[in-house]
Amino acid sequence: MSFDQKIGSKIREKRKQLGMTLDVLSKRMGISLPQMQKYESGATKLSPRFIYELAKVFSLKPNYFFEDLGLEEELEKARGSGHQKSTPLRVLIIDDNPSDICLTQTALQESQKEVVTFEIRDPEEVLPIMSRRSFPTTFVFPDLILLDVKLPKMNGLDLLKALKKDKNSSHVPVIILSDALNRQEMQQAYENFAAGYMCKPFAIKDYKEKMLKVINYWVDAVVLPNTN
Repeated sequence: MSFDQKIGSKIREKRKQLGMTLDVLSKRMGISLPQMQKYESGATKLSPRFIYELAKVFSLKPNYFFEDLGLEEELEKARGSGHQKSTPLRVLIIDDNPSDICLTQTALQESQKEVVTFEIRDPEEVLPIMSRRSFPTTFVFPDLILLDVKLPKMNGLDLLKALKKDKNSSHVPVIILSDALNRQEMQQAYENFAAGYMCKPFAIKDYKEKMLKVINYWVDAVVLPNTN
């Protein structure tokens, strides 16, 4: 059994002892249910940061997950060998369509990068949440925003303008997502400081491939401001 599988097994054991469902735990951690399932099964590499945040949710000391496994030294090794490199990219998804949100999260979960997502479906909640920083502990604040252009109550471009005018969110890169290429809409997006404009492909495979390219760029090619 691998290191991650052993830790995942202890996570599952403690969760059940606390009478907590996997769905509840994923919400407490601020990640999707499928991603939490991967962590618990040991299918995804566990970072020291994730383990520390999980310990907070369980009200435990982080070393709990390493006890009786002979793996206490692994945590120190991980911390000493590029801990910051394992910090997940925090992506805020602003979209009112559950299907599109699910598709986006699925695409991000298939990335080789460590990504944590948080979704907001009501555009009127975005600025208040950003100003209060009322996100789950593991999310803290977004490194990147994926903003659908077609939203109820408020157009995505209007929300983009508001985000860029607000001191709490003006520095966060915003990628506009659109169902179809609209030249005027695209120009308005860039005039209002969008970091990118992505036209959603119709085919699911193509959508996933495009989204993975977006994530790879923001993880590998650029340096994002420290928002912690």
